[in-house]
Amino acid sequence: MPKVVDHRERRRELANATSALIAEEGVDAVTIRSIADRLEYSTGIVQHYFSSKRQLLLYTLRVEGALSQRRVEAAVVNDPGDLLGLLSALMPLDEARSKAWKVWLAYWATAALDADVALEQRRMFDTLRLRIRHVLRVHDAHPQLKPGIDPELVARRLLSICHGIGMEAVCHPDDWPQSMQHAAIVQEITDLTGLPTQNI
Repeated sequence: MPKVVDHRERRRELANATSALIAEEGVDAVTIRSIADRLEYSTGIVQHYFSSKRQLLLYTLRVEGALSQRRVEAAVVNDPGDLLGLLSALMPLDEARSKAWKVWLAYWATAALDADVALEQRRMFDTLRLRIRHVLRVHDAHPQLKPGIDPELVARRLLSICHGIGMEAVCHPDDWPQSMQHAAIVQEITDLTGLPTQNI
């Protein structure tokens, strides 16, 4: 009998191989042939799921975005107000997240020239910003919350800070060990919100 193929799993396998190659060599290294060779498939198998490199890249970006979202959701599942946990989930604090950051950085360059990639990134970042804002709202009644803060502006600033530190940590890991990344995020939360990080 012919082997039954789980098409969803096959597409995810192709996306995972694409992410790994981007993290190692950048977007330019991705071709239908390079992904086929990496998985020891024929190019026909890859093209059955993705007719072009662009389709493969867009799908891979969506998979990476979904993985990031799951990490964020897992960080607040037990404590909806865990702002430090949420932001830490976005940082390159382990091998998996460092790999994800290398992929995101590669896509940032692509987004400057591809409107569809830019739109996917915008959707992903909007979702993350809304989640940060939601967690901030959990602390509306906290006595140490700075009065009159704008949750939308603070959420934007915190996400931008994570992006900046994450980029530095990936490009210059010796300058940004885990302890320094953590300390910087703690300080930014305190400065922007007044909230004690041991309680958030």
